[in-house]
This record gives sequence, C-alpha cells and structure tokens, in this order.
Amino acid sequence: KPASAKATNSMSVRTGEWQWEVKLNSGKWQAFDAEVGAVLSAARKHGKGVLVFEAAGKVYEADLDACVQKNVQTGFERALRWAPLMQFQWEMNNGIWVDYEGEENDILCAAKLQGHALARYEARGFEYRVDLHLMRQENRTAKSAASRRVRILGADLNSDPQVQAQGPSAAPAAAAAADRASSKTNDRGVG
Repeated sequence: KPASAKATNSMSVRTGEWQWEVKLNSGKWQAFDAEVGAVLSAARKHGKGVLVFEAAGKVYEADLDACVQKNVQTGFERALRWAPLMQFQWEMNNGIWVDYEGEENDILCAAKLQGHALARYEARGFEYRVDLHLMRQENRTAKSAASRRVRILGADLNSDPQVQAQGPSAAPAAAAAADRASSKTNDRGVG
C-alpha cells in the first residue's frame, strides 16, 4: 500500500528526519556533530529561539529563528538551516536535478523510511505517484506526461537501478558527479 499525505503541519513529519546545518566558507552546508545537533534540536523542540553553546573550544550564540550562528568572541556569523537528513530530487527534461519541496520531500522520506514501495502526494493541482524501487515519478492527473527519474541526493549510486541498468562502468562516473554535487568537507563549521 502506498504512503500518501496531504499538506499538513510538516513539523510533525519532520521530527527525527531533519538536522541543523551550518554554512561553511566554501558555501557548502555541513551538519553539526551529534552533540551540538541534539542541543540545537532540543532547543527548537522546546521553542527556545536563542541559545549559547560550545563547540571546538569556542562559544557560539545560535539564533534559531533568524538562522544565524555567531562566534561570541569574534562576532563572526554563519548561516544555519534546519535541513532534511534525506533530500529527494527529480530530473527535469534538460537533465537538471531539482530538490523536492519540504512537504513533498517529507512524504517521500517517510515512505522510504517505512519501507513503502510507492508514495503519493498532491501538488499544484496534480496527483503524483513515486515508485521508490524504480525511482520514477509519474503525474497521475496528466496522463500524457512522461515519467521522471527520481533520486536521493548523495545516495549510494551502486544501488541505483538506473546505474545498474547502464552497467558497472556507469557507477564511477555517476558517483563522481554526485560527489561534486554534494561533497562534504572536514571543516567543522566553526569560525
């Protein structure tokens, strides 16, 4: 049976599936370590907008409403965001991958984590069905619309049915492209 949902309070779906991230000098986003992430998440859960924490021997003030982290000693600021642990994307006709919006991504994440083969959602007046095994999306309202490829950003491409269908030589190239799109750094995000 497919998972489906209508637009609801997305925070109820997001609990445990989202994390705090800091924007590095390179422009890339990096998750906080588990301890700091837990402190920030607990503060958000309890409605605390501003809190002070320590990381890597430095003291920071985080404004969770404004999504800004400030080094208390230097005044240096970095952007924060509350981001999904898993980000689904769909491929446009021109080959560009686009992130699913918050509520649609929440529905797909919940379905994937619960082991469903299919997920359904409605957006912009259309009903969509996503096959989470074949990683394909179809517009159920516009019967003539072609299905689109779907992926999880940064997922293991060796388990991707599209890569498997193209043969083993496609996996290294696909992995390199994914690494360029979502590479992580060892920078701890502190300044």
